[in-house]
Amino acid sequence: MTSDDTPICPECGMPFDWEGVEVDDELYCCEPCSRGEPCVCEAHAHAGVDAQQRMPEELGRPGPL
Repeated sequence: MTSDDTPICPECGMPFDWEGVEVDDELYCCEPCSRGEPCVCEAHAHAGVDAQQRMPEELGRPGPL
């Protein structure tokens, strides 16, 4: 369970309790997530693949052109 102030990575959808990476006013759990790549956080290893299998629209960004 996460508290209201625990950030959630907009790429992999997982909560994290470390500094993170800020890009364009969004806070991501790791550098690869900030670039739209698979999550590399050990704590999120099980979730990175799941996030990559979702449709880009579900992640709030446009799909491939």
